[in-house]
Order: sequence, then C-alpha cells, then structure tokens
Amino acid sequence: MTDSPDLERALKALDRTAFIGRRSEALSDLIQDQSQAVFDLAGITIPVKSCSLMIAIKAMGPASITDLAEALSRSHQVLLQKTPRLIKLGLIESRPDPDNRRRKLFEATAHGAEQLERLQEILPRIEAAYEDLVSETGEIAGVLKAALTALEKTDLKTRMGL
Repeated sequence: MTDSPDLERALKALDRTAFIGRRSEALSDLIQDQSQAVFDLAGITIPVKSCSLMIAIKAMGPASITDLAEALSRSHQVLLQKTPRLIKLGLIESRPDPDNRRRKLFEATAHGAEQLERLQEILPRIEAAYEDLVSETGEIAGVLKAALTALEKTDLKTRMGL
C-alpha cells in the first residue's frame, strides 16, 4: 500500500459521523466473530446471528415466518434467509400449516432445544462480559436502540431535507 496524502485523507474521511454504518457493521462483525469463538467452546451450533430467531421459534412453538417477523421486528426476507441453514443444522423443522397450505410453520427440533439449553447456560456469562464492556465504554445497547428508533421515526432522507 502506498502512503499518499489522498489515501490518508480518504481513510480519515471514513471515521466521520457520515460513515456510522461502517462502524456499526464493524462492531457487529467483531461481536459475531468473538461470539462464535465462545459458541465453539461451549459446543453451540446455533449460528450467532440466528439466536434470537431460535429463541422465538422455541418460545412460540410452531410459528409462521409472518408471526416470527412480527415478534422480532425483522423482515420476512431476513428470516427466510436464515431458516434453510437452521434446518440443515437440524435445529428446526418446517411443515405446512394445516390451516393454510401455502404457509409453513417452523418448530425447534429436540436438537435445537438442547442447543438452546446450552445457550441459556452461558447467557449469564455473556451478559457479564457485556456489562464489563459497558463499564469500559459507556452505554451501548440503549444508544443503539435509541438510534434505531429515531431513524425509524425520521429517516435519513427526511433529516437531509430531501
């Protein structure tokens, strides 16, 4: 890589507030990688970014993507992208909804339930690790939630007067 004033300026620009999405993505990627290492040690095969979906499926019993998306405030598409891997890992199964054959219902398998128990066992330690992080950095979850809520209420385009 060559050292040049243009490159240095371009890299400094990436640290501006306008690139906050880049920072949040980097944080998300780092958390995923570090959580995966913890999951590997604990024998947890649930994909890190599918934990909330697995918890919702187990809590709701047989549930449709529509119900899960509503419960998790996520898009149908995002959840539908995750289900094939969860099925392949033997964590969930799907079956047609007896009331509406066009809909599928998703349910945790016995293996999925066992994996969720393993996750529940380490959650207090994960929570403690995040509390340690918060003591070092200040509140994170509340800030992220507030930013998401604010952007849902007033999007960037509106904030820019466009």
